Amino acid sequence: MPRLPASKSRIPTRTPSRICTTSTAKLAQVPGENEALLAWGLSFDQAIGESFGLFLRFGWQNTDAEVDYRALYSGGFNITGNAWRRPDDNIGIGYAYLEGGNTDVNRSNVFEAYYRAPLNDSFAITADVQYMDDSLEQVDPLQENPEGWIFGLRAVAEF
Repeated sequence: MPRLPASKSRIPTRTPSRICTTSTAKLAQVPGENEALLAWGLSFDQAIGESFGLFLRFGWQNTDAEVDYRALYSGGFNITGNAWRRPDDNIGIGYAYLEGGNTDVNRSNVFEAYYRAPLNDSFAITADVQYMDDSLEQVDPLQENPEGWIFGLRAVAEF
């Protein structure tokens, strides 16, 4: 669940993950005419007091192209660092359900927790941990669905 850099407000906004994971090079190899495809998304952010916020995201795209996910539903909350006297820090916890498209992915469940700490007015660092559990189409009775932990460290520069 990637995020855009936080705004200067107390509760940063979040952006849902990419639903289409096909590369431009792969799309260029598809024979036929280029055509527009339909997709939409809704994003809701609500601050609750000075330190707490909630978010909900919904996204959908048609499956005329090769897409891993046709729908995304996510939500969670974030807490600013007011309680520990670091008001620009932010902790977030979220969950996303991604509904499969027309590839071998049936669905994915993703849980995420992060801590974002600004180093100064222009730079911030975020530690992130995610747990992802995929369900794939069964092509082999012995096939196991992939699942696992993803750890990340992100640096953001805002000018």
